[in-house]
Amino acid sequence: MDPEVSKSPKAFPIANPLSNFSTQKEPISEFAEGEKVCETCRTTGCEISEHPQKPLCEFVSAYRFCVNSMIDFDLAEKHLKTLNENKDEKKRVSEKLISLKTKTENLLAKKIEEFNKRISQKIADLEAKVDSNFMNLEWNFLEAESCIKSNNIEVLNNVAVDDIIGFFNKETKSPKDLESMINLVKKNSDQEKIKKNLSDMETILYSKVLSSGQNCDFADLKQDEFNKELTNNCEEFARQVEFELESPAIFKLNKSKYYSNPQNLKFKKDITDKLQKSYTIDSVFCAFSTFDGRSYVAWGCPTFTVEVFDLLQDKLVKSLSGFNQHIYITRHFFDKATKKDYLLSTSYSKSCKIWDCQDFSNILTIQNCHTGSYLYSGLLIFDPQNSDSPLALTVAPNENIKVWDFKGALVNQINTTTDYTYYINVWYDDKNNNEKNNIFLINANSKDVKIYDFRTGLVYKTFYNTEQQSAWHMCALVEYISQKPYLFESDGQGNLRVWEIETQSVFKKVSVEGINLRGICLWNELYVLVAGTDKTVKVINYMQEKLEGVLDANNNILCTLDKIHHPLHGECLFTGGIDGKIKMFTQGDLMPRAVGADEIITEK
Repeated sequence: MDPEVSKSPKAFPIANPLSNFSTQKEPISEFAEGEKVCETCRTTGCEISEHPQKPLCEFVSAYRFCVNSMIDFDLAEKHLKTLNENKDEKKRVSEKLISLKTKTENLLAKKIEEFNKRISQKIADLEAKVDSNFMNLEWNFLEAESCIKSNNIEVLNNVAVDDIIGFFNKETKSPKDLESMINLVKKNSDQEKIKKNLSDMETILYSKVLSSGQNCDFADLKQDEFNKELTNNCEEFARQVEFELESPAIFKLNKSKYYSNPQNLKFKKDITDKLQKSYTIDSVFCAFSTFDGRSYVAWGCPTFTVEVFDLLQDKLVKSLSGFNQHIYITRHFFDKATKKDYLLSTSYSKSCKIWDCQDFSNILTIQNCHTGSYLYSGLLIFDPQNSDSPLALTVAPNENIKVWDFKGALVNQINTTTDYTYYINVWYDDKNNNEKNNIFLINANSKDVKIYDFRTGLVYKTFYNTEQQSAWHMCALVEYISQKPYLFESDGQGNLRVWEIETQSVFKKVSVEGINLRGICLWNELYVLVAGTDKTVKVINYMQEKLEGVLDANNNILCTLDKIHHPLHGECLFTGGIDGKIKMFTQGDLMPRAVGADEIITEK
């Protein structure tokens, strides 16, 4: 349900009201009504052959569905030839691409050189060891054979140790008997030595075959290990390079980042069937990408642990313990100032826990947050005016919102005792050259939706529907449309409303009869997805105030929706319901769109 975060190094760390954190992005619509807009390059007149943006449009269209995030250098070079309007810009972009290409080639050359040296040394050591051992075994074998052949004495079978001891204990022994017994003992010793070295000889002979290159199975294994290591290093290198680049104009893609039609989403797989089922509101799970490019889904389960699922590895990688009662929420937050990712969860035990996503260690536990046990919501706030540490907020019905520092100390309270609060969110008012960078809290409760000034604690705006009886609200967020902030909220009467915040008037509204609406996921500039109690996802074109589609999802009431750019499947939707399942939906066989160097993202 939370949006993406641009990670351009020049971007100021301002949170997006839709989620927890984002930088400024372009308005949802910047063109006049009725004006034809190219869906690829977001410009007008692109259908004209001589349109100046035509080459860029073609490049973006081809680039968008690349399998990975590496640049297609041939395609980029082709585009550079068309970039004649600004020679300085062309030179700068060209230098960036050449630098990236050089770094990539150097990385590959270094890894291949290290691999060759490592394997060559191992082969040389093996050959030396083989030669040495083989010579020793060959000498021992020949010596033993020589001793056996030199003895013409008839050897008695089944000679026991006791027989040998008895012979030497005899008082009288002829020289011939003594010589025969010595040769017998020596012969048996040589035979035992040959038997003992037989397996070693087989190993050495096999090693001889390997060193001659007649059997290369071991090389195949080493090659697989090398390929895996190389792939991991290339992915890490790609992320590092992307963070270093300065927004090249060649990657000026649409900031909404989700280009697909959500009506084309198809069920792919179940992530889990162990999602918490009871007392669920919203944010029962989250799908997110960390600053260093890892992609996860995290959720609370009935065993009172928070499970972390790695989307690239397609498996559970962490189980976070510490709670002993029902877990209400699991939410992801990103601090751009410190480049750190966090998870926050609340529990029926009245406690709140925060984990560092670098290693998923528990860095803060706040006990006895509230008098009541229903900690339905919580969040982290990153205030530029309080840069010492993030602030954690918790809330329970008809209690104050409490503000905690990262030492676990209560530093402030906001009076919300008249609100039976279900859900809180944050809106960072950073648009329109707002130097104050105001921070607002969104409180969705059983009666209305209120927006509070976070720093003063005062009510800023109240949104109440006068057309019908009050209804509970379980999700609310703010997004900008043409540089103006609008409030999106869903309620228990089946309504999705988009409010103009300044005038507190309804801007758009879509109603679905007979159901409650819960979690909201703003898909792109055309569609918003809403979770319904009828087990389906509502695909709503909010600008046209039209329910355009329905996705059959879980087997029980839906609570939470979230989106992410999956590392393998591209644009994906995740749904969570009280059937205990988190389901993943993808765009079928469509290739995932690559992430440009100026739009490294973190899902929220």
